[in-house]
Amino acid sequence: MAIWEHDGQMFEYISTYCLPEDAWHHEVTGLSASAYICLVIPDLTPDGPFTPAPPDNATLRFFDSTIPWPIWTKFMTAVQDSRHFAEG
Repeated sequence: MAIWEHDGQMFEYISTYCLPEDAWHHEVTGLSASAYICLVIPDLTPDGPFTPAPPDNATLRFFDSTIPWPIWTKFMTAVQDSRHFAEG
């Protein structure tokens, strides 16, 4: 979990495994603004170690809101640093 600030607005970043979906979730929620995005990365081997599905199987969920560019770039950097995406 991380708290990010931009222009007086606070955002929370969470990365967690979601059992009902057998997928890794990366989420940003606005704490002082109406914002929500969630990147869902399916797990190809839910009964074993996490094996990410190829990037074209990932989905992006979002609430009707605005995410500032600096928060978006922090989000994408956190996702990339997690290594939850399959290579290729």
